[in-house]
Amino acid sequence: MQVGRATDLDVLKGHVWNEDEEADGDKIPGLGRSVHGHREQVLGTAVYIIPSDRVFGAHQMRTDTDGHSGYWDADSGSLKNQARVVVGKYDEVTE
Repeated sequence: MQVGRATDLDVLKGHVWNEDEEADGDKIPGLGRSVHGHREQVLGTAVYIIPSDRVFGAHQMRTDTDGHSGYWDADSGSLKNQARVVVGKYDEVTE
């Protein structure tokens, strides 16, 4: 995602969600940060913002899985949270 804030997306306010931090052992977000993250200059230093960063402004869902593809493990809290967001049951999402 190459925007710096959830408000930069063409999505109604409050409707941008992200798995909190990354799943244990998921190296992809960290490795891709400088390629896919939004670049900002902070005190002369390049900083890359991705959706799991709090400053991005997405609602954060709890992650309870491992690895990059674990977010979709059957019966995981991660997958259940995604389903809750998709059907609009935001009040049932665990953060």
